[in-house]
Amino acid sequence: MINGKRGVLLVIISLLFFLLVIKESSGVGILGNQLDVMLEFEPGLEREFSYGVVVTNGEVDQYEAFVVEELAKYMWVEPRYLIFDKTRGGTPSFRAVLKLPNSESELGAGKHCAGVGVTEMFPESVEGEGIKIMARTSAKARVCVRVLYDGKYIEAKLHAPNINENTLFIPEITVSSWGKEDISSVYADVFIQDISGKDVGSIRTNTAGLKSKENVKLSGSFDATGISPGDYKARAVVYYDGEKIEIPEKEFKIGTLYVKILDYTKEIIGGKINKFNIRVESRWNSKIEELSGRIIIGDQDVRTVPISLEQWTEGILEGYVDAGNFDLGEMLVKIIVYYADKTTVLDDVVRIVKDPDEGKFSWFKNINLTITLIILLVVIVEVIWIIGKKVNNSGSKKKKVKKE
Repeated sequence: MINGKRGVLLVIISLLFFLLVIKESSGVGILGNQLDVMLEFEPGLEREFSYGVVVTNGEVDQYEAFVVEELAKYMWVEPRYLIFDKTRGGTPSFRAVLKLPNSESELGAGKHCAGVGVTEMFPESVEGEGIKIMARTSAKARVCVRVLYDGKYIEAKLHAPNINENTLFIPEITVSSWGKEDISSVYADVFIQDISGKDVGSIRTNTAGLKSKENVKLSGSFDATGISPGDYKARAVVYYDGEKIEIPEKEFKIGTLYVKILDYTKEIIGGKINKFNIRVESRWNSKIEELSGRIIIGDQDVRTVPISLEQWTEGILEGYVDAGNFDLGEMLVKIIVYYADKTTVLDDVVRIVKDPDEGKFSWFKNINLTITLIILLVVIVEVIWIIGKKVNNSGSKKKKVKKE
């Protein structure tokens, strides 16, 4: 009978430890002087890169260095396996060696890259520490090689910045020469549309010359005075020595000094002091300082703690409402948000609801306390069983002595 109970207790203990599984997420970093490298192709070029391992998890002391992606066939790492000495500390290090082929045709024109990094190595099991779910993480640096195209060839990127209303919109285009020949003239046209696709305006940038392997920035300006705040998009066409390429559209915003109330606490528990959250969003392209809220409900006028709000971001205003004298049901609420010299006002309702925990045992409200009490009970029963077993064994030995 006792053995049966003990088996049940062991099952309970196992289940409890399963509920208390330790989920661990570890990490690793990489450092070096060249973490993002772009090289020009040279036949037979050989380069060496040095890296260090940033140890962020004290439980891991073994790491594996690796090379992946297209250039992996032309690179290797030394040493491949690294050990971190916990007693001495320091930074485990390794090197990566790149050796390019003698002919650029083996790679082909364009950009070719490799990821060089380290990954954590875990033992298959960890004894004496319960159940663990370990996440194998890694960190990488990048090494890229550019092979030029024959003739004239460009790569271009469009930057369309967010602006505030009644200001200048100044897009910027970075043009890179990936061809073996110089370009005598390059310029761009930028076309602006609203989110529905309706044309708003266009910009002609400056004109510049561009040598092989070099970059140039093109820009122009558009006066957005009188343009309604909202979402817009810009696309560009770049012209160079009789050729052209189109750059995919980029979205941008024209901001206005306005804070929108996105959401707020819809239910309040009667008879208690409740946290009341107001979720807000800035529509301004600059930081808003000292933004605060006001909650008017029943006979209460509550102020929230002030916050700052970065451009185009969301934030939470927090206040506390005492619902000790509120009747159950719907109540009118007025929410006012103050910022700069402006306000946003929302009139709506909240529901005053019954406490869902009313009438329940207090210990049932906290599952962690419940688990702790169960573990304590199991330990007590187990100790009693062990003591009882020792007493029984002692009694049996005394009876045997008397018979002899």
